[in-house]
Amino acid sequence: MTEKQYKMPDYFSSDKIELLHAMPAHFLNLEKLLQDNRADVDSGFSASLSAKEIAGMEDQDPTRFYFVCYEKTGNKNIIGFIYVKFTDDEAYIGYLVDKNFRGKNMAKQMVQLIEDSIFENNPTVKRSALSMGGFNEASMKIAIKLGYQTKSDFTRKHNEYLRKEFFKDK
Repeated sequence: MTEKQYKMPDYFSSDKIELLHAMPAHFLNLEKLLQDNRADVDSGFSASLSAKEIAGMEDQDPTRFYFVCYEKTGNKNIIGFIYVKFTDDEAYIGYLVDKNFRGKNMAKQMVQLIEDSIFENNPTVKRSALSMGGFNEASMKIAIKLGYQTKSDFTRKHNEYLRKEFFKDK
């Protein structure tokens, strides 16, 4: 049995943001993003998440794609990162937005861009899912605005943290 091949573009954008496939050239920006937002990383992501992993400087999982999000205009500051993990016919999406860009609709734009690309480039994917800390009300609101639904009050424990998952069918 052959392993499924998933595809994502190296670059895509909206009027305000651009997503670039993470590469070693992004390492220093990612390292700073993780340091500046350490409390959120520690409570929302795997404790082993590193800038090296995101920037593709460590062994890569062919079902996982990382993207760095920058402002499209102005200073082109790093806004955050977003990743996709494919599993059969689902795509799990996770993201981190720098604290200086929260409340500015950036996460919603990041998720919309990545979701459109997932379904456009991977026709066998039938569902996308957002996973977030069970305390993260801002991300829960974004999920609902984008049409995601949760299975009743589905919460699971992940690395000692409660996670909330939202699903959306194609």
